[in-house]
Amino acid sequence: MAGSLLAYLQVRYPHSPVRHASMQSFIGIGMIAAGLALVRPESAFPGFWAFLPVGGAVLLIASGAQGWINRYVLATRPMVWCGLISYPLYLWHWVAIGYSNILFVGKSPVRAACCVLVSVVLAALTYLLIERPLRNNRLGKAYPFVLLACMIGVLAIALAAMTQVLRPRLRHFDVPEQNEWTFLQSINGNVGANVEAVYSLGGKRATSVLFIGDSHIAQYAVRLNRLLVADPARPDATLAIGGGCIPLIDVKTDDPMRKGCWPLRDQAYRMAGEQRFQRVVIGGAWNKYMLTDGYYFDDGHGRLPLNSAQGRKAALREMAQQVEAWQRAGKEVVFILDNPVSTLLSSTGWRTRFSLSQDHFPANSVIQVPAEQVSLRADLMAWALGEKMTVVDPFSAVCAGTSCRMTSESGKPIFKDSSHFNPEWSIDHATFIDVTVSPTSHGKSR
Repeated sequence: MAGSLLAYLQVRYPHSPVRHASMQSFIGIGMIAAGLALVRPESAFPGFWAFLPVGGAVLLIASGAQGWINRYVLATRPMVWCGLISYPLYLWHWVAIGYSNILFVGKSPVRAACCVLVSVVLAALTYLLIERPLRNNRLGKAYPFVLLACMIGVLAIALAAMTQVLRPRLRHFDVPEQNEWTFLQSINGNVGANVEAVYSLGGKRATSVLFIGDSHIAQYAVRLNRLLVADPARPDATLAIGGGCIPLIDVKTDDPMRKGCWPLRDQAYRMAGEQRFQRVVIGGAWNKYMLTDGYYFDDGHGRLPLNSAQGRKAALREMAQQVEAWQRAGKEVVFILDNPVSTLLSSTGWRTRFSLSQDHFPANSVIQVPAEQVSLRADLMAWALGEKMTVVDPFSAVCAGTSCRMTSESGKPIFKDSSHFNPEWSIDHATFIDVTVSPTSHGKSR
């Protein structure tokens, strides 16, 4: 709208002089720079914050050739070239980012740089081979027919895909259709934006088990529910969980997506004090929290990154105090270790999509995971056993050392993505989780 208004004014008043053009151009570039510096993921954008880049761009354009920034910066050959390829660059960068997110998991500066490079190259080729020839009408009388043929071709491909004449190659693969939250969302539609909620399984029974954690607990919900339905002697289960909701006390992240985690965690710890919960189960994506950036321990005396030895030690020390309090109250505490994490585990990752010779997943496929995950598993196991907790070890169910299976004996994917088990596998094979809902007697876990 701002661009349209500016274009109208320039057409309506073509000879109107531009006053203070250089100052106008400096203010414009300053507003754009301020937008880059001040707008954050949690900012209301678009909204008020959009005024900075939009207003800055309007001032720069309106200052015309007399503006200092325009004359000495934007008029240089590299900047003019960027302007020429700007529209195809806008189109191609979405394609590059989209396919990058499909093929690979997680954020990476290298992957981001590759997306930029690919987008620039494709934009330049689009400008040179398509846009410029069409602008110069080098095709002569064939120009409209070429455009019409291209439009018909695009329409034909779209119709073929829509009617399944063209079908995706991955249809041959037994790709998991459900994720770790599918089942829980089917029984509880009242969840937060980060699927954080308190979920109940098994109705109300004589004793109860409370799970506190994140998606690495959610991935076992299908099996837990099967166990509870099949055996009324087992305790009911309450899951206070959410995506990225680390269950350790005083550990947080600044990611705005996780802002609903902390009230949920506080609620879960209050619930853990209730008499009906005779067993408390703690689980989480420990490989993510303790081996990558983003989470930190902060008890009011400064932040300590959780992926540092000092931060991890402080967080586990405070957690140990809570565990002891639960144990003094007669509760059993169960600690679930993490499962292996690797982009190679994803059944729809680049290895599957780039393979032209396979039309199914090979049985018992094995990948190597980083040795630091094995080391962290050993450290957390030693800590949990030292605190007299019951330890559940998903890692050992699919891994031997750093070698981890990604498919079963029948070729079914064991993992849904890079860090979660396939629910279709978990419901039958995640037997290690069964101990968390084993029957209790006289208010004490057996």
